[in-house]
Amino acid sequence: MQKRGKKGLSTIVVTLIMIVLALVAVGVVWLVVNNLIKGQSEQVGTDKITFDALIENVVLTNSTNNVSLTVQRNVGAGNMKGMKFYFYNSTGVEVRTEYVIINELVSRKFSFNLNMPLSNLMKISIVPIFNTKEGKDELGNVADTYDVKQGIHIEVPQNQTCTPTNCSALGYNCGNWSNGCNATLNCGSCSTGYNCNSGICTVVSNNSNNNSKGKIGINVGGVDYYSSELMFVDVMKYGGSWVTSSIRGEFNSGLSDYVPSDENGYPLRIPYQYNSTETVTSMGTLTLREISGNHYPAGDYTVLYDGEGELSFDFASSVISSQPGRMIIRVLNTTGDGVFMRIIRSNESNHIRNIRIIMPGFENNYASQIFYPTFLTRLQNFSTLRFMDTMKTNNNPLTTWENRTTLTYYTQSKDVGIAPEYIIMISNRLHENAWINIPAKADDNYIRNLARMFNSQLDPNLKVYLEYSNELWNGGFSQAEYAGQKGCDLNIIPCSGAYTFGHVVIYQAKRSADIFRIFEEEFDDDSRLVKVLATQVVNYGVSEGLVKYFNNISVNPYRVKADALAGALYFAGTANSIGEEGLINTITVSEILDRVDAGVDEILTHISWNKDFTDANNISFIQYEAGQHLVPGDAYQDNVVLIDKLTAANRDPRMGQLYKKYLDGWFNQNPNGLIMMYSYVSPPGRYGFWGALEYQDQPISEAPKYKAIMEYIENM
Repeated sequence: MQKRGKKGLSTIVVTLIMIVLALVAVGVVWLVVNNLIKGQSEQVGTDKITFDALIENVVLTNSTNNVSLTVQRNVGAGNMKGMKFYFYNSTGVEVRTEYVIINELVSRKFSFNLNMPLSNLMKISIVPIFNTKEGKDELGNVADTYDVKQGIHIEVPQNQTCTPTNCSALGYNCGNWSNGCNATLNCGSCSTGYNCNSGICTVVSNNSNNNSKGKIGINVGGVDYYSSELMFVDVMKYGGSWVTSSIRGEFNSGLSDYVPSDENGYPLRIPYQYNSTETVTSMGTLTLREISGNHYPAGDYTVLYDGEGELSFDFASSVISSQPGRMIIRVLNTTGDGVFMRIIRSNESNHIRNIRIIMPGFENNYASQIFYPTFLTRLQNFSTLRFMDTMKTNNNPLTTWENRTTLTYYTQSKDVGIAPEYIIMISNRLHENAWINIPAKADDNYIRNLARMFNSQLDPNLKVYLEYSNELWNGGFSQAEYAGQKGCDLNIIPCSGAYTFGHVVIYQAKRSADIFRIFEEEFDDDSRLVKVLATQVVNYGVSEGLVKYFNNISVNPYRVKADALAGALYFAGTANSIGEEGLINTITVSEILDRVDAGVDEILTHISWNKDFTDANNISFIQYEAGQHLVPGDAYQDNVVLIDKLTAANRDPRMGQLYKKYLDGWFNQNPNGLIMMYSYVSPPGRYGFWGALEYQDQPISEAPKYKAIMEYIENM
């Protein structure tokens, strides 16, 4: 019995031990398998989230410049919300963004029409976009890179030398971010009343039910060699039209249109024999020229280029060092001369191209930190950015999609405006709505391609304000005549040779309806569109006629709906009256501001009629431009005494108080009405005092208009 008892106990113990060991083994196996799955699928790095995905089935269609591909996502967690696609050639990269979710073990096909020739396409990379805990976008690491030429996937080298970036170069002033080399940057924290929004401290409204950021926007400027608004860190993008020199030594022989060039505007060979007696010995461009107060960064700029040849630099720039493809130039900002870059030799078999002139401190990250940080930072508190000047809407000659400026063109200062991709990048970077102006002569194919681009690349949480041209009622712009002639052709009202203002209004209504319909057709979610009819706000007949014809089935057969009527409630157009009354030499700045004050009271009386009219037509009343209008007419533009006094009035702290009074009057009568201030950065002078800032890095304490707008946003 005793032996039997011991034997029974041993059997029970052994059985229990075996069960425990089996459970432990199962747990260990599960832990190993689980870790293996996570290791294979998530691959979370020390700096960024990543996931496992492959590029497959790449098909290039050269006739349409189309790339189609499939992305196969493997097993793995991660709250993915979209993906960036990077298309590389020898001269640069095109970036496309798709806000789509690809679930685990699911493949999705994508199709892109690229600007670059597909014959030059070298590789494609994909990078996932994730949601952070704060609901913001965060890029992961590169998930896959596909070599188009060899048809293989490229391994990312683990021991590659890495140059870290910094907060200033990124344009960030808050939060923790990757330095690009598996370490973390601490870019600081925001003060009370501000949140960190994708690296930038932005205002938090004091009243969540009356969000000021949803109501105040601003007009962004254009890009030119003389721009005070510094948009890009690559100042070649500001470059003016090419100027040609010959053996006679003149500054511009005017032969640039005759020199053969590539698709990006670079001359194919220099020197170029134009005819038996004329040789183009150089082609050059100016940048950072005649900028008011010379407010641009001085220092050592890095010049990069592809191809074989020789560049020279002159005026306020000089060469410090030079080697093939890379130069260092020293740029001064003590004069208004700027930078004059010339191509003095270019090898026809490998011509100079893809020239970049990079501001100090941005050589290592100019491709990702495209925009000058101060340009972004001082736009961060607005809800909406109007890109009318950026698109060079006034007098714009563009007719087709092929006429547009591309990302890789040698300059972004063309008379058709910057590449629309940059507008999307700015809006996405700042999380601010985009207001775009369709060029007056643009055909349907341009409009459709633009709609597709904004639908696919703009953050889906952002809206697009859509306006046909700009101020068609204003005969000072060529688009007014164009619209009038096209309105005559419609023959809705008789046209006896010469167009009338009524014909302008008819065509504005018709073309607006066309544009709205095309965008609705191309947008996955057309509730993101705000379709704007722009009017002359103090001329009630314009508004009545515009809405009347827009609702006419002959003009708008698809019965497209408009969302808003927009005007320009400028105040204090009193500059001419000062001269007409003979007061230029005696009037004081205080007395000028008294007139501005009266001008605010007068313009606010026009809100009630427009608000009642738009309410009756079930559309909102907003402003496409707004602010002071102390603009001297032709007779007084060269009067230095008057210009100086008007400048002083705009710099006076009292002007800031009048801006707040003006905004109070607007929102008291139209609480939900968007108002777009005009404009962001512009120096004072004979053509007006438009800028909230006179130059990009102007101290806020010296900019009463900008300071007042910022304080108003913060305190609403």
